[in-house]
This record gives sequence, C-alpha cells and structure tokens, in this order.
Amino acid sequence: MYVANGNGGGQVWVGRGVNIDDIFFCGYNNTLYLTAPDTTVEAIAAGLISTWKPTFIRVSLGMDSDATVVSWLNTPAQYKTPMTNIINALGANPNVYVLVTLRSDASMIGQDEVDGDPEATGIPSDSTTTPDSTTYPNGTDPVYQALVDTFADAKYVIFGLTNEPGGNKLSNSQLASAMTHAVGTIRAEEDKLGVPHHIISVQGNSWTSDISFYSKTPIAGDNLIYEVHGYPPTSDEYTFDNIPVILGEYGSVTSDMSAALYADLDAKQIPSLAWDFDPYNNCSPDLVSVTYSATSLTPSSWGAIVQPYLLSHAQ
Repeated sequence: MYVANGNGGGQVWVGRGVNIDDIFFCGYNNTLYLTAPDTTVEAIAAGLISTWKPTFIRVSLGMDSDATVVSWLNTPAQYKTPMTNIINALGANPNVYVLVTLRSDASMIGQDEVDGDPEATGIPSDSTTTPDSTTYPNGTDPVYQALVDTFADAKYVIFGLTNEPGGNKLSNSQLASAMTHAVGTIRAEEDKLGVPHHIISVQGNSWTSDISFYSKTPIAGDNLIYEVHGYPPTSDEYTFDNIPVILGEYGSVTSDMSAALYADLDAKQIPSLAWDFDPYNNCSPDLVSVTYSATSLTPSSWGAIVQPYLLSHAQ
C-alpha cells in the first residue's frame, strides 16, 4: 500500500493501530442512553492517539448489533452525525487513517446465527437479494452510497465492506459475488461525485480468516485490499504474493509469540489492527481495563503487548 505523492508514485504505508467501538461501546450503550456519546468516544480516541500513537484505526458501524437499531439513512441525529464527528476527529490527526467498516445493517443478509441470534456477520444485499423489498428495495446499496457521500472528500477514510461475512456458512462464490457488487456500488457513487477512488477493504470466508480464494481470482478494480482476522493470526492466512492484505482484527497473541508476529508483519509491510480498545466494556480481548472513564486508559496485559509495538513505530 502506498500514500500517493501526486506524481504517479508514493511512499509505502504500513498502518499500525487498533479497533475502537462506535457509540454503542460494544453493547455497554446498547440503547443509546448515554448523553453525547460521540464526545466520549472522541475523548477516548484523543487519549489513544496521544499515548499509543497509532496510525491506523478501525471504526465499526454496528447499526444492527444492539437493542436499538439505527440507520445511516434515516436516523442522522441519533447515529450518522455523532459517528461522522468521531471519524472526522480521528482523521484530523496527521498521518492517521480510518477504516470505516459497515459491521452490521438491517439491510444485510446471510448472518451466521448462534441460538437464533444473528451475529455481526452479514453480507450486503442488493435489489434481488434484499431481506425486505419494501423497506430496502435496493438492499444495502443506498447505505454504501450514503457513506461515500459523507466521506467523499475524506482522504483518510478506507471503506470496509463488512465484518466477518457469513461466518463460515456461505460459499466463496457467494461472498465474492456480494463483495464485487458492493465494490461496484461504491465506485459508481464516487464516479458520480467526481472524487478519487478510496481504498476498499474486502473480507473473506470463515470469519474472514480465509481470503485465499481472492488470490486465485481477485476482484477487478483499483485500490482494493483484502482483510484477514486472526485469533491468533497465522502467516499462511495473511501472506500472498499477488494481493495486498491488512490484518483487520487480531488477538490471542501471547508475549512469547508477539516478537515473531510483529517482525513478520513489518517484513511483509502488512498493516494491522489489534482488537479492541474500549474502557467501557470488555469486548475480549480488550486492550485496556474497564474503568468507565474516557480518560483512564490503563493497558491490560494484552494492551501491554500492543502498545510498545505501536510506540516503536511512532512518527
């Protein structure tokens, strides 16, 4: 991956950072009862930036993951506006890039269900696969279009299509088809607006631990990357010679294995995002202790592994 210099070239970019939660705080604020949760997340992010020095942050939009269901299209004051404020505040930091992931939306399909409870593993639908032709006549397409409209001029935004699509319930061809359609939707909206193509992160199978099928048949288009999640990640999951890869989530890494992992990621220039930075709810493995404070960001044992790695690459 490169940061363009405007002359047809660019500098290699290897982002290193963490996942942070949206205003639902991984379920702590599941009914959105907190007052001004965006300012709380922004305070958490400010502490993260100043004391951990990440250059890459993943923000997942969990609009259909909690008791209160929201929409980027229909409930702007409740969700779109505060989340836009958070993402723009993150992007205002020099050399910080934000992976904006559509973690869940009511228009998605194909979720892996555990005990009847759909996980945040949906794939985007379209007009032919929509779960509700009345409410979502064009499936998830309008959500992607609206996200492009919101962040059209945000050079620091990378679009993540989904979270861990289908769990392990769908075929590679089903995933590739849905991802290809979503990429096309985003590109069409960018072209309509006349803005440069953002990087788009595409997810794979088996909770996106398997992207090998994309190395055999990459999705056609520019500025596409492929996202792996690993607990812990293994080299064969993220090492390919013909597709660019990011490690969108990783955890379950012990101190004994961390040096080898980080050396391998650095040698292969693979951006990485540790899970999860949230002082309000322990979405294990959590990088900080649960203090219920936006300013008390105490590294957990897991955080004590990740923080030095980020600081060692601080710019």
